[in-house]
Amino acid sequence: RDQLILCAYGAGQEEKAFVAFAWCVAHKDEIQDFMEEFMLLFQYKMLLGVAPDFPSLELSTIRKMQEDFKRRLTMGGYPLRVYYRAMSTNARDLGLHDDQAKFAKLWKESPADTLFACDSCECWYYVDDSLTNGNVAAARSKARPIFSGKLNSCNVPTRTYAIFLQNSLLRGDLKGAKKFFDQGFPLAVGDEDCLWSIRFYLTYLIRTGDIARGLRVIERHLPMVTRRTNSWTRMKYFSLAADFF
Repeated sequence: RDQLILCAYGAGQEEKAFVAFAWCVAHKDEIQDFMEEFMLLFQYKMLLGVAPDFPSLELSTIRKMQEDFKRRLTMGGYPLRVYYRAMSTNARDLGLHDDQAKFAKLWKESPADTLFACDSCECWYYVDDSLTNGNVAAARSKARPIFSGKLNSCNVPTRTYAIFLQNSLLRGDLKGAKKFFDQGFPLAVGDEDCLWSIRFYLTYLIRTGDIARGLRVIERHLPMVTRRTNSWTRMKYFSLAADFF
């Protein structure tokens, strides 16, 4: 089940991961040495991050997950930085903007640690938060280690280029958007792990009216999207494909 959780999450079959994880959580409570506490918490962070993507998960269920995650972190003596970050992301995805701002502040004020996120992911979180709040200058400053290649794990570079591309399009800066497209698209195209980023590159092709390349992008990644059961991923891809056509 431990392996199933990781594989199902990576393959966009998170609902299978949720079922296996619930089983592991129940057995961890019954048998303390059933599995390593840190791995359980790492998987908790991972699945909590995509919980709002599934309409079948009620808000009350997500709230229970959040509180249980916090309780386990506290009992294990772990810092709450990862909890604040998860709460901020969940709040944004649920449209609770006041909660997002509150927990983002707590996350940034917490002592730095890389227990539950590598240096690349930590940097990505800061860049994403800065752009979300409209602070482009701060985002560019934070993204320098990513753009220079010093931090390049976990699909962080292609995600970073993608959100800067989106920001450029929102500001009407097509020249800047092209630069981020040219740098980020080759890193993401054809990679099933990069479907999150592909939608931003497709948005650029829609804006520029590149019919031939846009059609190739849609057709190439369509089988990857249909294999995934993540409702949010499928919705974003199909809605943008509709815009394209």
